[in-house]
Amino acid sequence: MPDLRRENVGRARSAALIVSLIVHAVSSTAAFEVQAATPADAAPRKDDAPGGKTKPAAPLPAGDIASLQRKLASTDAADVDSALLDAQSAGPSAAALAPSVEELLRRGATPPLMTAAVKTLGALGQVTSSAVIRPYVRHRVPSVRHEAARALASTKGPDALAALRDALRSGDPVLRGLAASGLGQLGSRDALPELFLALDRDVPGSAAAIGLLCDPPACRKLLAKMGSISFDTLTSGLERCLLRPTALPEPVLLEIVERVRNLATPHARRFLVDVDARWPSAASSRIKAALEAAIAAIRVESTPSEPEGAPATDTSETYP
Repeated sequence: MPDLRRENVGRARSAALIVSLIVHAVSSTAAFEVQAATPADAAPRKDDAPGGKTKPAAPLPAGDIASLQRKLASTDAADVDSALLDAQSAGPSAAALAPSVEELLRRGATPPLMTAAVKTLGALGQVTSSAVIRPYVRHRVPSVRHEAARALASTKGPDALAALRDALRSGDPVLRGLAASGLGQLGSRDALPELFLALDRDVPGSAAAIGLLCDPPACRKLLAKMGSISFDTLTSGLERCLLRPTALPEPVLLEIVERVRNLATPHARRFLVDVDARWPSAASSRIKAALEAAIAAIRVESTPSEPEGAPATDTSETYP
């Protein structure tokens, strides 16, 4: 009779050997895959930084800066244009190029190169560039002055504020809209009186800028425009009042919700639904409840004066 105990031990050893071979094969494959990963796959992403915040870009190497400076000083327009595009792509990490780009504007250039140079200074975002950009908001070529207004919202500082306040009175409607938007981005509360005048003149972006800047009395002044300006223009400002990172006092926010609720129109309901969907989870639960109650209180049916399906936002608004 065969020795069953010895036979079972032999089978167990064979099984253990097979398992060991399988584990070794899997481990080798995994190790190969890790080694085969490209550096881009293996490198940590910027958004993996603690807190999920992107780290500031490191300055461009000195050699790259020197090479781009030589191109910017070139008399070859193609070289200059190429250097400007590279600097725009690099953004603030190429801040050392700002003096060279500013000098290019002082020397003078064709309108396309001027536009590119101003756009580049906006991308570099240096406050010292604002004084150089400032005159260009009055340039005869629309593309140059429009780009100047956009750039000043990035370069900031007293020169940027003064230039944008001047541009708010321009005869160019696009420039006026860009100026209003820029003043909102820069947090220029001193410009509120001018922004209210611009709102009365139907300047695009003025209501949105007011919504970003207003204190409670100014926010109520904006709310009082209900009925005298278009609903879409008004709500471009009220939206920003309601969804500011630093909240306004609850009584002001409740008043806004209540006044919009009392309109009882499809547009009003859509506006409230949109704000409710974007209401931060950590923000006031009292305002959240007021939004939901207002939405529930407004009938969904269309009204003859405001047909369902009309756009909820004013496409003429240029504020981002």
